[in-house]
Amino acid sequence: MKTTPSRRKSAPRAPKAKREGNRLPARVSSLRDWLGEGDLRSDGLANQVAELIGQRPGLLPDLIDALTSEDPAARGHAADALEKVARTQPREVMAFLPMLIRSAQRDPVGMVRWHIAMTLGHLAIFPESIPKALDALIGLLSDRNALVRSWAVTSLCIISRLYPEQTEVVVDAATPLVRDRSAAVSKRARRALELMTIPALAFPKGWIKSGHIHSL
Repeated sequence: MKTTPSRRKSAPRAPKAKREGNRLPARVSSLRDWLGEGDLRSDGLANQVAELIGQRPGLLPDLIDALTSEDPAARGHAADALEKVARTQPREVMAFLPMLIRSAQRDPVGMVRWHIAMTLGHLAIFPESIPKALDALIGLLSDRNALVRSWAVTSLCIISRLYPEQTEVVVDAATPLVRDRSAAVSKRARRALELMTIPALAFPKGWIKSGHIHSL
């Protein structure tokens, strides 16, 4: 009688995009492996990684390090996860501001650039972030990717509301976008200019994703 040969145990696999329950692994062998799941057409495991960092902040440097991965999908998902982390842990993310700005200016992946543009808006509560963030966001207004331009003008609008002394500079930089080749960007730019020049107007729902930014 033949016996079925025993199979060798395979290496642990990254979690599926939809986890069961709220369980997270006790030990993470490679955050980059998680971030490499899926392609740039999806969020991959960015949500799960952001949740993990929320529970284990000591892994934040590993997430930042993933922005230098050779895998474009891993970098895109890392930036996505980082933006979500910055919503609740802005001070911790602020420590890596120079690297974020370098990625925003140099990374060829649009997903990286637009999520960092969003992240810079979350960090705007820190006055020390403004000089570098302002320059970086103004530069992103001419980005080839429409989503990058859209989120750059959004974060600049947040900066203008928090620091009215910057409004003139931001308005001058954002005004050309009312004629943007993207109708969505043009619409957002027009709305942003209204918000910056009429303080009584409320921000549209969805523009502010940070729980720590209020009263704009």
